[in-house]
Amino acid sequence: SSGINAEWPLRSGNKTTGCGLVLFYSPYCRFSVNILPAYKGLARVFPQLAVLAVKITPYSSSCIQFGAVGTPTVMLFFNSRPIQKMPVTLTNITAMAGYVVNITDLTPSFPLELQESDHEGVELLHSFDWVLLFSVLFLSGSTCYNVFSTAAGKRLLQKFKLKRE
Repeated sequence: SSGINAEWPLRSGNKTTGCGLVLFYSPYCRFSVNILPAYKGLARVFPQLAVLAVKITPYSSSCIQFGAVGTPTVMLFFNSRPIQKMPVTLTNITAMAGYVVNITDLTPSFPLELQESDHEGVELLHSFDWVLLFSVLFLSGSTCYNVFSTAAGKRLLQKFKLKRE
């Protein structure tokens, strides 16, 4: 079957055996969305490998324990223990499959090509980033305050006041 195997939950922790790949992603992250079709293809190409995707937007604090501090993060697990992070430069199915082969000695069972089904359900969600807006406003306000608190800033303000009068 194609798609990501959800039968390898992280919550079962120490009860899970074997190899598995876990993608920590956010549907709001362009890089995460770009890697999803290739990652979904891995589940089809390596049916003997547990392939799981975890949306970290609502679970970000619990994913930090696995070393996923940014998106996308792909980690290889063996017997429920994180073994290695996949390099972030591996973004296509051929490179990702090569990584899996090198690390696990598994062999792909299908050609390393993306199919239409790998692109199904993959879309970038857009939302306004209020934290970014607040950060930019705060940084701008702080910078203006600190600049105009200096002697040179006060002289510059005096020049503007004199020109207006």
